[in-house]
Amino acid sequence: MAPKTFKDYLIRYWMPDRVLRMWSAVYCMPRSIFEACDTNMLIEAWHHVLKGKFLHGKRNRRLDHLIRTLVDSRGRI
Repeated sequence: MAPKTFKDYLIRYWMPDRVLRMWSAVYCMPRSIFEACDTNMLIEAWHHVLKGKFLHGKRNRRLDHLIRTLVDSRGRI
């Protein structure tokens, strides 16, 4: 349904094997999320868990309480 020029563009710039391996999920199957993630997504997810689950959404905790929470939470995630 797409115009031939668009298909040619996709094949030329986005479908060569060297480019396809960078973005296609088929080539990322054996990698874990920690190997595949090159953004701060995991840090933001951990921050959400820390604030919601361990700090109960409260702000302005004392530093000693935050450190204690981080140390205690290592085995409960």
